[in-house]
Amino acid sequence: MSLGNGSVTDPKKVRADADTAINFLGGTVLLDDSYYNNDYLANAQKLVRAADGGTTQVAMSKASKFYVEPTDLADVKEDGAFIPVKTDLTEATIVAKANERASRANKVLDQFNGSMLRMGKPVNGRLKLCIYGTKATLGDPDSTMTELITEEGKIPEIPAQITVGDKGALTLGTNQSKDGTVNSLKADVTLGDGTAKNTGTLTAARL
Repeated sequence: MSLGNGSVTDPKKVRADADTAINFLGGTVLLDDSYYNNDYLANAQKLVRAADGGTTQVAMSKASKFYVEPTDLADVKEDGAFIPVKTDLTEATIVAKANERASRANKVLDQFNGSMLRMGKPVNGRLKLCIYGTKATLGDPDSTMTELITEEGKIPEIPAQITVGDKGALTLGTNQSKDGTVNSLKADVTLGDGTAKNTGTLTAARL
């Protein structure tokens, strides 16, 4: 049975396995999906007990990672936690509060943090992300594999175009990354675009 990316909440497959293949008398059923969520775990526990009438527990492997529902770009807080961020936009601009582009930006933050950014799918062309003045970091410190910018959750067909200017900065990965952590990015990065007063910086922490 698989939870996919961890967003599945209905454990029908757990019930099917319990009804047709396993006779539980006690102990613990250990699920080893890469991701999980609390709703799935609680519902799986109820179904296993209902199927067999026992005291069997359902638990996740220590290697499993708790799934965090992505937050909308509009709701990201200043210097917030490293959680997934989503937007339907295919072209997004993040700028610092004092930047002259602030009134036209999709998000205004001095410090933007995200474990990844899930964007929409362009009808034509490729994803575009502009960072002006903002100190932005994209990285998941404890995932075995994270694509930092995705196209509706998938690796972009065409490399995304990222522009960093006005003394903005983009850091890929985090210095808190655990051993075995992999952060990947399919993108072309431009430091300054001809309209920026100053170029930006690109830094790779631990990818």
